Amino acid sequence: MKRQLLKRLSQTVMTRIAPLLPLALMAGCSNSEPDKEEEANEPIAIDWSVEESDVAENMEVMAFRMISDYYSGAEEDQGIVIMSPYSAQVNMSMISNGAGNATLEQARELFATDDLGVLNAMHKKLGDVLPRTDAKTKVKIVGNVWLNDGYKAQDAFSRSIADAYNAGVTNAALDSESGRTAINSWISDATEGLISEYLPAPLDEVSAFAVNAIYFNGEWTVPFKAASPEVRKFYNIDKTETAVVYMQNDATVRYGEQPGVYQAVEIPFGNGSYAFTIYLPAEEVSVDDVLASLASGPGAASQLEEIPLRVVMPKFKVAGRADLSALWGQLGYPDLLGENSSYPGICDREIKFGRMLYALYLDVNERGAEMSAVTSTDDATALSPDELFTVDRPFAFTVSSPATGVVLMGGVVRKL
Repeated sequence: MKRQLLKRLSQTVMTRIAPLLPLALMAGCSNSEPDKEEEANEPIAIDWSVEESDVAENMEVMAFRMISDYYSGAEEDQGIVIMSPYSAQVNMSMISNGAGNATLEQARELFATDDLGVLNAMHKKLGDVLPRTDAKTKVKIVGNVWLNDGYKAQDAFSRSIADAYNAGVTNAALDSESGRTAINSWISDATEGLISEYLPAPLDEVSAFAVNAIYFNGEWTVPFKAASPEVRKFYNIDKTETAVVYMQNDATVRYGEQPGVYQAVEIPFGNGSYAFTIYLPAEEVSVDDVLASLASGPGAASQLEEIPLRVVMPKFKVAGRADLSALWGQLGYPDLLGENSSYPGICDREIKFGRMLYALYLDVNERGAEMSAVTSTDDATALSPDELFTVDRPFAFTVSSPATGVVLMGGVVRKL
C-alpha cells in the first residue's frame, strides 16, 4: 500500500524534542541533513509494503492515545501541554532491537508486529523521506547512544540501529564532567542551539544513556498576519480570560468536523508535506472528550475538505520538560521501562530501561508553526468562504506528516 507524503514550506518555527532515557540504553535515530540537490521540490511517495503500512497506521492511532493519556496526567496549572509521540516511538522501536522476554513480547504487541524487521524497515523509509520531502522545510531526526566506559555494544544491536535508524553507539564516562559536556554539546547541535544545557550534572550510577532529538523549522504555505484587532481575549480552561496577541490567515485549508465533538482545520506548511492541525472542541465539550475521540480512531484526513477560510488564532510559545516514564504502563505495557524491563541484546550486560524524559520547545507565530495531524471526521461540513474560524478557547493540536500519519508533536493549549 502506498501512502503519499504531502509537502509544505518550513523555515521559521522550530520545534526540538530531546527525549532521554537514563538508566537504560536506548538508541535514537540519526539522519544527516540531505544534500540540497537531493531535496524534493515535490512530495516524495513512500512505497510501503502491506505489513509496513499496517505498522504505520497503528503508530498513528498510538500517537493520539499517547497524547490523550499524557494530557490526562498533566499538572492542572500547566497552561500548554506538549509531547512528541514520534520521538518516543522511535526510541522504543530502536530499543526493542535489544529487548528480551516479556519486554520483547510487549514491544511486539505495542507495534502490532511479530517481526521487528518490518518495524525497522518502516522507520528506515521514514528516516530517509521525512527530512527530504520538502526542500523548504528543515527537519532533523537525530540520535545517539552512550554506554559507560567498559560496556561493549553487541554487534547485532549496533548493526540494526545503524542500518534502520542511522544511529551510533559511543562510550563515555557518564558520571564525569567530560561525559556531561559531550552529551550537552551533542544535544545543542541536534536542536540548533535551542537546548544547550540539558544535563545539569553528570549521570551518576547510569550505565547507558540514549537521546533522540527532533528539530522542525517550517513556514506556513500562506503566512499569517496580525489579526484585527490584534489583541483579544482567550478564554482559559479555568474560566479566566487572558488578553493575548492574535494572528490571522486567509487561505485554502482542509476542514472537517465530528458533529457535536470538534471542528478540525489543517493548516499546511510549504508544499503540504507537513501541517499544523487544530481540533477545536464544540461548545460545552471538553478537550478531554476531543482527545478521547481522536484516540479511538484518527486517520480520516481524506474526509477533510479544502475550503477558503479565515483562521484567527493566538501566537504562543512554550518550553519545558516532561517525564514520560509512566506513559508506557498507562498504555498497558508495564515491562517496557522499569525494574521488570529486560534488554539483554544491547550490550555485554543486561540493561533495564529506567526513565524517559523530554525537553521541549515550540514557537507558533506569523511565519510558521509546528504540529499537525491526521484526524477522524465524519460528515464534514464546509464553512462558507467568508466565515471565520476563531481559536479563542482551549484546543488540541498536532504537527504531523498527514500522508504518513507521523505525529511529530501534539498537545493542548488550555491557558495562555
